[in-house]
Amino acid sequence: ELVDFDFSTCLAPSAFLADLNLSSCTLKRLPALCGPVVRRLTRLDASCNLLESTHGLQQCHSLRTLVLSNNRLHRVEHLDKLRCLEELDVSNNLLGPTPGGCLHMVGSCERLCSVWIQGNPMA
Repeated sequence: ELVDFDFSTCLAPSAFLADLNLSSCTLKRLPALCGPVVRRLTRLDASCNLLESTHGLQQCHSLRTLVLSNNRLHRVEHLDKLRCLEELDVSNNLLGPTPGGCLHMVGSCERLCSVWIQGNPMA
């Protein structure tokens, strides 16, 4: 299971990794994304998994695009740490009943220009 996968060690030679695709891996939670590997990570696709939490994104400060569509998310947390975020796709999750409750930190993302929320109970 990728949750216990140590990205900081295995991908250390890839310190310039910009795009990480973890889609369709049946992840129940995000692996620990930390260390030099995520310093330059600008795009993360964790769509089509079984994610119920966004815990693990705290160190991904350079993310510009985050794709979390088709998971089991009830809320999206740690967005306040993603100050470079420009695009957020959380479509087809379980977000709701109000946008303020499930995306309450979205205001911290000053560069955010696109948010996809269709297919959620609030949409």
